Amino acid sequence: MCPRTRGMPPAAASFERSEKPVNRRRKIYVFLNGDFNPPAGFPASPERDSLVVATDGGIRHVLALGWKPDVVLGDFDSAPPELAAELERAGTARVLRYPEKKDKTDYELALETALGELEPEGTIEVLGAFGGRLDMTLANLLLPGAESLLRAGRDLSPTFLYRDGETRVYVITGPKRLELPPDLPPDSLASLVPLSAEVTGATLGGNFLYPLREGTLLFGNTLGVSNAVPSNPVGASAKTGPLSVSIGKGTLAVFLAPNPDPDGENDGENGGKSP
Repeated sequence: MCPRTRGMPPAAASFERSEKPVNRRRKIYVFLNGDFNPPAGFPASPERDSLVVATDGGIRHVLALGWKPDVVLGDFDSAPPELAAELERAGTARVLRYPEKKDKTDYELALETALGELEPEGTIEVLGAFGGRLDMTLANLLLPGAESLLRAGRDLSPTFLYRDGETRVYVITGPKRLELPPDLPPDSLASLVPLSAEVTGATLGGNFLYPLREGTLLFGNTLGVSNAVPSNPVGASAKTGPLSVSIGKGTLAVFLAPNPDPDGENDGENGGKSP
């Protein structure tokens, strides 16, 4: 994606929205142009009522899976130009073209499109968000907490799910309760990273190594880093309840990944691992 010229007229970086009734989707996939390592058990095809959005070079990941995109958008500086033209001719996907010099990344434009078609409490699953440029990776993770997108999704309470191999990153904005998947690998790592100035009412449910109840997490603080989900004995989930993260206010990223050193020790308070 090329550098952007600030202050361009809004019409240069937007598209005309249809006046037709919107078909709301429970799940929307967004494919970006970063590294993409399909996780184990990734579906062979998208759910019937889902929407598949590809940003520019992210179309290569969609095609590699054997999927078909519903929406392709961007400035097309990293995708073969003939591909967008072919999709337009076939009429199989909406193609939204933007200038190379603009005030928003292709991913931000994709999220604006996705939020316009998402059901309340729906999920936006983001693939190809990591790898390559570090600045883009950070921007991709922080974007769901942007004020403009928070306003757009205020009545939707969406869940953002980033996936890369067996790593999952959920991003939620309070008030929200997120129930985590029951199929996490034993001894999975779990980190809570605030993406806003503060996250209040942070509460962990279930069998976490370090409990947290009605806590406040401050931006840049490592209190919630490197918690863990111990191997559950049979019946433990019935005693402790499902794994969940609840927050009152703020935007929080919940990182889940297999533990590369399951025999190591988490020696920090509440999961904050010492260097």
